[in-house]
Amino acid sequence: MGVMGVKNRSGVKQISALKAERHGPYFAIGKVYSRVLREDVYFNNHGFKHLMFDGNGRRRKEADIRMRLNLLPCAPVVVARSRASVDRIITAGESRAGKEVIFYQLQHTIRSKLNPLRTIPVIVIVRRVGKGQLHFFSIRIGRNKE
Repeated sequence: MGVMGVKNRSGVKQISALKAERHGPYFAIGKVYSRVLREDVYFNNHGFKHLMFDGNGRRRKEADIRMRLNLLPCAPVVVARSRASVDRIITAGESRAGKEVIFYQLQHTIRSKLNPLRTIPVIVIVRRVGKGQLHFFSIRIGRNKE
């Protein structure tokens, strides 16, 4: 059996199988227009790598990687449909090249596939290094606003 069907003893897909399953569709996205940022967000290798490794290059915990990979198909939807004002975080000189790095946080609520009556807030982090293009950088579950 190929990598796509590899499961562990509990019947849950191994990280390598989940990563292989998400890789092709992720790169096929290319770019998505963000109405709130008023420009395209590119889905490139920086974002895919960041799903597995943190900002210091250390491998994330398996549960964290699994959560991010499982949320990944929602990323283009969040980028395209987010209408709320975004959080903008500027970190001057944080990149290896000493360039200004700007992060934007986009949030959109999606319906759970397991329970269609439940909604889940999903946050996508978009990054710009220097004067470069905006690109997908990360994804996680957000907090419900109550």
